[in-house]
Amino acid sequence: MNAISARALQRFDEFVELPAEERERRLAELAATEPDLHAALCALLRADAEAGVLDRSPVQILAEHRDRAAAPASSPTPAPDLRVGARLGPWRIDREIGRGGMGTVYEAHRDDGQYQQRVALKCVRAELDSPQLIAAMREERNLLARLDHAGIAALVDGGVDENGRPWFALRYVEGEPIDAWCDRHRLDVAARVDLLLQVCDAVVYAHAQGVLHRDLKPSNVLVAGDGRAQLLDFGISAQIGPLREALPPAMSALTPQYAAPEARGHGAQGPATDLYALGVLGYRLLSGQWPTPLHGLRDLLPTADSGEPMPMEQSLEGAPDAAAHARGAADAATLARRLRGDLSAILLKAVATRPQDRYASVAEFADELRRWRQGRPVRVRPGSGLSRARKWLRRNPTATGLSAALILALAAGLGAAWWQHRQALREAAAGEQVGRLFASTLGTATLSGLGSTRFSSRALLERTERELRALPLADQPALRAHALATLARGYIQIGDYLRAAKLASEASRISDRAGDRDEDGFIAATRLSALNYQGRHNEALALARARLDALAASDAPNARNAGVAIGLERA
Repeated sequence: MNAISARALQRFDEFVELPAEERERRLAELAATEPDLHAALCALLRADAEAGVLDRSPVQILAEHRDRAAAPASSPTPAPDLRVGARLGPWRIDREIGRGGMGTVYEAHRDDGQYQQRVALKCVRAELDSPQLIAAMREERNLLARLDHAGIAALVDGGVDENGRPWFALRYVEGEPIDAWCDRHRLDVAARVDLLLQVCDAVVYAHAQGVLHRDLKPSNVLVAGDGRAQLLDFGISAQIGPLREALPPAMSALTPQYAAPEARGHGAQGPATDLYALGVLGYRLLSGQWPTPLHGLRDLLPTADSGEPMPMEQSLEGAPDAAAHARGAADAATLARRLRGDLSAILLKAVATRPQDRYASVAEFADELRRWRQGRPVRVRPGSGLSRARKWLRRNPTATGLSAALILALAAGLGAAWWQHRQALREAAAGEQVGRLFASTLGTATLSGLGSTRFSSRALLERTERELRALPLADQPALRAHALATLARGYIQIGDYLRAAKLASEASRISDRAGDRDEDGFIAATRLSALNYQGRHNEALALARARLDALAASDAPNARNAGVAIGLERA
């Protein structure tokens, strides 16, 4: 049992014995000074007045209490509000738009002919007029005058009415509560976090000016048509630090579901209580659930404790899928997976039961949300090196792509170098094999031509050709072409010009298919020589001219020598 409940029980014996008129007078005084105690004491007095209360279970009592709260009031129609249609300062009151614990808020318009403007005009509730409320209203006006932020409804005007009661006018916000706006637009989790960050920025500003809000909840955060969140109703706000006498702590008409445990229990207030309320607001926006389960005792004892908060994904266990659908998820399980991890840990820390276990400030909480939004590691859940690397890759796709391209290019370069090295080794091995073959069969013949010794043995040339074709030279076309051209020159020496021409043509085709430019002109000169020996001079001349034209445009180091060899054959 908390302090408010204990005090209500202590005062119960005193109030229950009072005459009806005296009790009502005393309760009215208590409502003006200690609304929390008044609510708890009234609940006890109502329960005592019910016949047979001891014969019914607490569940029945709570159910009946909720039914009465939900049922239409049977009291007479209240008298019309005399302020509607009246004028305060330059403002004409049009209609009532809200009623809180201390004041009534009206929509009003400028009525002095100077310019057109709509405002939200707040006055002390006539039926609760008291020195404490008047002082609290002045305090709220003074605090609002210190705030100038795009996310906070700004103070426009203020004054006192003919009875000396203060009023003030705020910028009118055309919008709807943040939770309803998010659901109507079916915003996903990321967009809801962006809106929550707007609210955090406004609260951070207020705290920097030394002002607490103390009643953060969806109805006090409206979202305008342009999607910007506006923070309203600093009606129970207070200065950070020692409070002024005009605003006693008992005036805090807290909303129990959004109030921190220390505020519900003994009225403690500070930046940590606003942070807690923001955390609860985050739960409602992102999961549609409460950090701690709500139970019926909240109706009779608003300060009742519900236990330790649980992660958002756990609060969704057994929840209907409607909340998930409003957040773009297929079902509650899918939404739980999206919230699990960093985001759940951030919100859980914000609603920690003990103030010292929460973030040090709303600014730190907002920074964590921005880190999550940007895909950066969060401080409450740093994660492993691998998870941090994955987050870095996700939030730097361009750098990741460039790095990947660089790695691929490097790998390709290394692969090409390795392939070229292997190719050079294979060429060297193949060249050595061909060299050994020619040395063992033709003796002084080389790959660049035959020596001075004439060979008359056709059998020797045919044996060399057979062994050459048996060598594995499929991946060495340039070497194979040069070897065939060398054999062609051997056949020319023994006078077999037809065989020489066939081998030279084969060597030329192999060289062309392989893209070999025949930079030394050896293959082309061999083919020209075979054509000349056959008397096919016109064909040889056309081939020589084409080859010389190609060499003239080449910058190869052997182009000049190749031109000389082909020029001799042309001559």
